[in-house]
Amino acid sequence: MKFGENRMVHNKFIILSEVGCKSEVGILEKRHLFKAIIDGSKINSKEDLFQSLAQAFFFPSKVVLWSQFEDYLRDLSWLNTYDGYILIVKHFNDMFLDNPSLKVDFIDSFSNYILPFWEEEVINVVVNGISKLFYVYATE
Repeated sequence: MKFGENRMVHNKFIILSEVGCKSEVGILEKRHLFKAIIDGSKINSKEDLFQSLAQAFFFPSKVVLWSQFEDYLRDLSWLNTYDGYILIVKHFNDMFLDNPSLKVDFIDSFSNYILPFWEEEVINVVVNGISKLFYVYATE
């Protein structure tokens, strides 16, 4: 049985300390999960975000729109051998310092589109789709 099959997955976006993040991720180490890490202190624009995520998740092409970013993170077919995904955003407090509304958009995208997709929607919209764990850990 693959992870998520026949049971509800509860994906989450959590803001926590670096120590808390290491502890949470450590618990998940035995699972076959893809782990991506981005540095929030180097992200101050949509373009910075999209480039960081494209590198971390190996997007197949350049991303320039929010909808593309959301589509790629709801696809991840090139990483389908994994049972789930972890995104660690280091220095989250330093992310989008000059444009805090982009941080709200970032959280909203995950909370309302990406995490719910992997939690349940994937079962209904993808042939043989199964729910997968997707955790976002944002460290202070």
